[in-house]
Amino acid sequence: AGEGMNPEFLAELIAKRIYDWPEGFDIQSGERVIDLGANVGVFSLYAATQGALVVSVEAQDRFFPLMEQLFEMNSVSPSTSIHALVGCQTGAFNILQVRANASHWGAEPEYFTVEESLERRGWYQVSMIKCDIEGSEYDLFLNSEPGTLRHVRRLALEIHTEYGDWHELAGFLRTCGYSVFVADSWR
Repeated sequence: AGEGMNPEFLAELIAKRIYDWPEGFDIQSGERVIDLGANVGVFSLYAATQGALVVSVEAQDRFFPLMEQLFEMNSVSPSTSIHALVGCQTGAFNILQVRANASHWGAEPEYFTVEESLERRGWYQVSMIKCDIEGSEYDLFLNSEPGTLRHVRRLALEIHTEYGDWHELAGFLRTCGYSVFVADSWR
């Protein structure tokens, strides 16, 4: 599966230990987890090995064969995978040139909101959403209905400050009832 990973991602994964969660973020068997920005599926694999039911959402469809290979190599039943772009009004993939230059961009993805992603699964309670969607998090969350997020117990977001005001996003999440804290920063 290393074929689809870039060195920056590997540095995040290994050196920064990005999946070492703070207390209260451990994934338990039977939980429902949505992996927004699944890439090759490393987090999806992690959650599945903990016994979670996982939905992997990825905008770059050429990652899906790598994701399937990763699950197969680790003898884990594949999660549900959806080729979609969420929060498409902001972020890197809102820029057509970025899409054209993306290493794993193929067919155009489907577009949907948090509400639609939960409805599609019939999930009215979600234990965790992991979100690394290259700046689209601003559109996805700031334009969602605050009531929708009450069905999501935990959020783990990678924030891309070049695409929006993270203070505004943090404020919105607080109004939805979340405690917000910065676990790490590249800057």
